[in-house]
Amino acid sequence: MKLSQRKYFQFLIKTKNDSGIILLTVLWVLVILSSLAIGLSRATNIELALTKQAVGEIRAKYLAWGGLIYAVNQIRLDSEDKESNAWDTLYQCGISPSLNLPTEEVFATKTLKDGSFYIRYQERSEPLEAAVSSTEIGETYQKNVPVVNIIQKSTGTYYKDYIGLQDEERKLNINGLTPQNYPILSSLIEVLGFDDEIAETIALSILDWKDEDALPSDPAKGAEDDYYEEQDRPYKCKNAPFDSLEELRLVRGMTKEIFQALSDYLTIFPKDGAFQINFDTASPVVLKAVMRSLSGPVTNTSPGDADSLVGKLIEYRRGEDGLEFTSDDQVIEQDQMSLNSPERILFLVANQYRTKQSHYLRVRVTGVEENLKTVSTIDAVVQRDDLAIVAWRRY
Repeated sequence: MKLSQRKYFQFLIKTKNDSGIILLTVLWVLVILSSLAIGLSRATNIELALTKQAVGEIRAKYLAWGGLIYAVNQIRLDSEDKESNAWDTLYQCGISPSLNLPTEEVFATKTLKDGSFYIRYQERSEPLEAAVSSTEIGETYQKNVPVVNIIQKSTGTYYKDYIGLQDEERKLNINGLTPQNYPILSSLIEVLGFDDEIAETIALSILDWKDEDALPSDPAKGAEDDYYEEQDRPYKCKNAPFDSLEELRLVRGMTKEIFQALSDYLTIFPKDGAFQINFDTASPVVLKAVMRSLSGPVTNTSPGDADSLVGKLIEYRRGEDGLEFTSDDQVIEQDQMSLNSPERILFLVANQYRTKQSHYLRVRVTGVEENLKTVSTIDAVVQRDDLAIVAWRRY
């Protein structure tokens, strides 16, 4: 009887110990499962967030593409309009007056099912107007013109965000430079404050970079293979048209500082070499470069005459309100301006480079997804003649 009781108590003690171990084991299993559940929940939430972000980016991308198609259609309407097909101004650029709508309304924010898109471009301020204080940078700024805001970039340069399209003919086409017109580019570099020797070297070296021969345009200032093969990281002269402005960084004499100053005033379109400038949209800097390059003994004019002419061109095209990018912007007409003899000579000589119609239009459209406010921007160049998108990038 005593032995049986002892075994019974031993059995109870063992059972109690086993139950404690089982309980601890169960608790640890629960802890592990809870941790796994929490981890899986977090991972699932992250996956869902990433999926939503990806869906938002896709929607923003296609909203931007929709905006680009919308802009191309506006260019088509303008091209079919016999009245406006022959000219473009800063305000009426790639848009038909027959719409009877202001530019800021045609290209303002358009709302679609999953979000919206808007069409704007950035214009360098020359210089920043005194009316704009530092506190207004990045904020809405409206002064009877379609300006959305003022932007200060890391380079310290100020830009205005305009509603609408921008033409490439307001810039100098480096693919259109020839031994006859290259002084326009060297004048542009000088206008921007750089040394005339450097300006001449860069302009001549650009000629060599894109021509097909292996002979330098100038023995002292040009550059072909022999010059570039002597660099720390040797490379060859391209001897073909520029495919991007960034190629300029490879050209003799070009520095980061000069490139940053130049890039807003240059284009590579058209690549076939046509060199035309729209005097009604070109910036004062570009117009000064054109007119100063033509001044001198050949025309019996001075740089002062060139600058005076540019001032009158800008004043005339602004219209009655004295502001650019407004509805009364007008096409420059020599007969309607009071020009003295030197100014008239310069204008007549410069007309060989002038076009009133812009054939290449830059469209910068941003799509915004409604829920997450995801943004996608497309920067494209559209050829007016066949509405082909000749270049684009998305970011």
